[in-house]
Amino acid sequence: MLDVGGSGATGRSVVRSRQLGACALVVAVVAALALPRLLAPGVVGAASAAPLPPPPPVGSCLQLAIETVEVVGCDRPHTAEVLQTWPADRQPDGATALDGRPAPLEGEPYGSDAWFAQSVDMCWPAMDDYLAIPPLDATAVWIAIPVQIVPRFISAPAEQSAGKRRWRACVLTAPSGQEFVGTLRNAGAPDSLRPAPFGSCVWSGTGSVVGVVGCAGPHQIELLGYFNPTMAMFQAGSIETGMTAQDIQDSCTALASRMTRSADPTYGGRLRISARPLFNSLSGYVDAAGTAVSQLVVPDCFAELVGAGDLAGTVVGLGDGPLPLG
Repeated sequence: MLDVGGSGATGRSVVRSRQLGACALVVAVVAALALPRLLAPGVVGAASAAPLPPPPPVGSCLQLAIETVEVVGCDRPHTAEVLQTWPADRQPDGATALDGRPAPLEGEPYGSDAWFAQSVDMCWPAMDDYLAIPPLDATAVWIAIPVQIVPRFISAPAEQSAGKRRWRACVLTAPSGQEFVGTLRNAGAPDSLRPAPFGSCVWSGTGSVVGVVGCAGPHQIELLGYFNPTMAMFQAGSIETGMTAQDIQDSCTALASRMTRSADPTYGGRLRISARPLFNSLSGYVDAAGTAVSQLVVPDCFAELVGAGDLAGTVVGLGDGPLPLG
């Protein structure tokens, strides 16, 4: 019989054999685990997320449709211009409402009220620099009509997404959603040439003002400025306080000359520059207690086509070029 109690040479031999056998088993197990990794590295292990396409560059122009985003040249018709972007691995602060909704227009052209509010909140901070909007001069007689832009917060289409991982972007669009040609970069200055859908034009039918539209369609009037009444005017109840009606008209003509970049903003008499109320707009003053102290009917500064025909573009930034007649 073998001595299995561990005493004597025979016992030590059995123990040593068991130790060697255990070591051989461990080596075999390690080899079995390691060999596949040596032969096929990367096959065994945790899966990594596949890289997703980056967002389109800031300043690029896009043609948007449901579930598609196409980058096109800005000299071609397009519906949006990229203002700001976030790659798929960086979630923008406050962007929660759009998770799980891959359509670039998020369902509707303007989306829900919450979607629109988020678009403004997410995109507005970057607009001043991109558009080069100058600081407001609170002492000016007229406040130039700003470029009319609707910011939209979009996300990558389905083919560029993986679940909730997708790039997101703020884009600039026309209020009407119309296509436009050209860029909006630095278009925020009052005299900057801007694509026609971003102007403030008025279609007037049968002698009456019908409504404000973009300047790409037929129109007869383009708004140029809002009147900025002084406190003395509110207190006196009249805009002709400290200045005459002719002063108001002359200052409107000066604004038109600056915005059109033309020494003759009438373009040889084809345009009439007027300072009068178009919409019976009311401007009010409210005191510290929230009480309305005074309200004034204020004029609008606008350019109006004289004679038959229509305008088919904006006169802002036109310079010495021909009028955009339709």
